[in-house]
Amino acid sequence: MPGGRLTQQERQQIATGLADGLAYAEIARRLDRPT
Repeated sequence: MPGGRLTQQERQQIATGLADGLAYAEIARRLDRPT
């Protein structure tokens, strides 16, 4: 469901990715979501 709302799990993955220093684009690719 690209472009839809984020699940709580996806939000956690984003937070973890940011904490690890990943770029937004890389996090989006890992979640198979648009940037």
